[in-house]
Parts: sequence; C-alpha cells; structure tokens
Amino acid sequence: MKNPSIDPLRYWRMVLLTLSCSAFILSGSLSAAEDKEKANIVPMPATERVTRLLNDLRSFDAKFTQKIYDERQRLLNENQGRFQLSRPNQFRWEIISPFHELLIAKDKELWVIDYDLEQVTRQNLGESLGDTPALLLSQANANVEKNFQVKYIGSDEDGREIYKLTPKDKGSMFESMTLTFRKESLLELWLKDGIGQTTLVNFYESKINQPIASETFEFVPNKSMDIIDAREKP
Repeated sequence: MKNPSIDPLRYWRMVLLTLSCSAFILSGSLSAAEDKEKANIVPMPATERVTRLLNDLRSFDAKFTQKIYDERQRLLNENQGRFQLSRPNQFRWEIISPFHELLIAKDKELWVIDYDLEQVTRQNLGESLGDTPALLLSQANANVEKNFQVKYIGSDEDGREIYKLTPKDKGSMFESMTLTFRKESLLELWLKDGIGQTTLVNFYESKINQPIASETFEFVPNKSMDIIDAREKP
C-alpha cells in the first residue's frame, strides 16, 4: 500500500530529483576497473573527477531500494525497483514493490504511470525536472563546476569514499546530495530537499555501458487507462 500521508505530486517530485541525481552521478562507477589500488585516494580534484566520470557515462542498469524520510528522520516511504538510463535523455525508473509505478523519459517527453489507479500523465520532460542535474544529460560536456560545489568528504578503512554536491543556484529544488562509493562503485545516494525531507537510494547488481534495448524507453497505454496530457501546447 502507498503511504496516504505522502502528497503524490510531492512524492513524484522527489523521485524525479533522485532519478536525475542518479543519472548525474552514477557515472562514478565507470572507473571501477581502473586504479583499483587507489580506493582510498582521490586521483584528481573532486570537481574535475566528477566531470570526467559524468562525460564517460553512456548507459546504466541497476536494481535499487529507496527510502524517504521526513525532517525528523521518520520513514515515510520505502520501495524497491529498477533504474535504466541511456544518454541522452532516456531513462526508466520502475517501482516494483510494494506497489507498481513507472516513470519513462525519452527525448522531450515524460510518462508517469500509476498501475493501481490505471492513470497515465504525459508531460514535457524539461518542465518536469526543472533545475536538476538531469539537465546535464542533454549536454555534450557537463559543466559541473558551473552548477555545483563539489566537496570530497573523506574515506574510511573499508575503502568507502564520500562526496557532497551542493547546487550553486539558491533556487534549486534540492539542498545537497551526498554520495558514498567503494572502489569507485556507487553504494548509496542521499538527497536532501528544500524542506528537510531526505531520500536514500541504494543501487546493486549494476551494469554500466552495456546495450539497452530501445523499446525499454517506449510506452503504449492500455485502453483502460485514463490519460492526462499535461504537455505545454505550442
């Protein structure tokens, strides 16, 4: 069952933020096969490193668990699913348990599908994501330094290293995201929004830069579904 205390629009906004942040930073896993002996060392300035890794990202496919907490760190929602990304501007975020919902973006459109309600919302991708790191996906070269302050927090004896990214734009939809890696493989993402809610996402069984079928990012509504077209008309 969905948590009735969560505003559905706000919930999907958090999902979109998490999804777009994931698309931005999951490139950090690309170099896991490189420099394994440097698990506890940042090989270059944090901003430069994140930029390089982002620009190398072509595709990503992983399972995830996600938890959303309120400002008092009380658990609001917990779910599991699968995230698939193919640059530029194609991603699929599917919640499988405890309910079934789907987010599909391709080119300039976003589909939000609620299978329980048999409801589909179709809208412009740019308007849905707003000022988030997802916009970097459409750029040939990500300008991380322009948009974020990147801080390397440190590492521990288990080889985990932590980064904190803070938007330079004071009007951003989120305050910060904190990333934990082990041997350059992403373990978890913390995202804090503007009113204190926090989203934690753990990724596992990841596949990087492997082919993803184009139909993964296609969606054809069932005839029984109620379709809401929220796209801006030309």
